Amino acid sequence: MKKTLRFLPIWLLFVFLISCSGKKTEKQLTKIDSLEKIMVSLKQELMEINKDTIENRHRIFKKTNDTIAKHIKELRNDESWKYICAYQNVNEPFESMALKYYQYKSEVDSSLKQLSDLKHDVKAKLLSNKEFDTFFQNESHSVKEVSEKVKEEIEMTEDQMKNFDTVHPYLMKLISERKPVKKGHK
Repeated sequence: MKKTLRFLPIWLLFVFLISCSGKKTEKQLTKIDSLEKIMVSLKQELMEINKDTIENRHRIFKKTNDTIAKHIKELRNDESWKYICAYQNVNEPFESMALKYYQYKSEVDSSLKQLSDLKHDVKAKLLSNKEFDTFFQNESHSVKEVSEKVKEEIEMTEDQMKNFDTVHPYLMKLISERKPVKKGHK
């Protein structure tokens, strides 16, 4: 009985340390989960942007813009100039999203993979507190950077989709009304 009582404090200390270790791991996993949620949401937003639609609208923009440039003298007046200027805002976000879509998708996927790997390492207890803090800081910084960049691009693209849907029909009507009709041979 005395031997059992002698080992009781050591056993209690061991149980306490395991309990604390479990809570530490749980907290670390919760922190990683919060970053994963941000990236999963961002991936979903990015997937809602249809790359083919953006590329198609960018092609239409360029064709319409070329027509406007050729006939600017006939098309330009005080009212139409506002629309022509607003239409120019479409180019950069459409072109940028079309060119960088897969890069953004890759960055989001890479970040999710890094977070998954960090979660694995935490569950396997492969990291000290200091190592976890360092890795978590790096991942947190990466998530913030990627998230801000991609969200800004998505917002600009979505805004210009609305702009395109509003301005393009007006300009097409203006072009059809003002464009000189070529006379055929008799």
